[in-house]
Amino acid sequence: MGGVRGRATLLASLPLLLAACTEAPPVVLGGPGVLDRPRALAARDGIVAVVDTSGSLRRLTADGAPAGSHPVMPPGARRGYPLGVLLREDGSATVVHTHDSALVHYARDGRETGRFGDGGVKDGQFCMPQRALRRGEEWIVSEFGYEECRRVQVFDAAGRFLRRIGGPGTDAVFERPMGMALDAAGVLWVADASHFLLRFDYGYILDRRPGEPRPAIL
Repeated sequence: MGGVRGRATLLASLPLLLAACTEAPPVVLGGPGVLDRPRALAARDGIVAVVDTSGSLRRLTADGAPAGSHPVMPPGARRGYPLGVLLREDGSATVVHTHDSALVHYARDGRETGRFGDGGVKDGQFCMPQRALRRGEEWIVSEFGYEECRRVQVFDAAGRFLRRIGGPGTDAVFERPMGMALDAAGVLWVADASHFLLRFDYGYILDRRPGEPRPAIL
């Protein structure tokens, strides 16, 4: 647990380092005056999107040049900043508002174009959502808060609840489900920061892999 927290703290306090699997030097994105304690990261089509504690979503090119920014903290938001962001094919972004229990969609120019979710422990509600993925017409959201909310929920494209993985009455036992990734076959991998790396196929556990938790690469 301490190691995971240590790595999270390090990520939040340093510029982002992107390195290819070659001998080329890494590209440093951000730094003082560009990023303020980054908390969420996504990359697509040569653009890196970062949500930091300025309350903004900042876009950077692959070589670190600014490519636009806009606020993502809604008026009257409670304390805390988003922990997840996802870039879409059309350049829009979806931000996981962890402390406001919602997924919010933003156009490329920063206009809010939609949202779903509200706070609570029932199916379809959010309690500290962490990350979000898109698989076809489905949204997949990880969360942990109260014991009932240590789960992954699946919604349709409009935000209607479909099913959940984990939580009371299921075989999937999560402690801190955080990182998620989809492999080439569409199978969902979940990095549980206090448990194992778990692999699921539409809600069925395929295996559990013990060992040091690894962050998912989105």
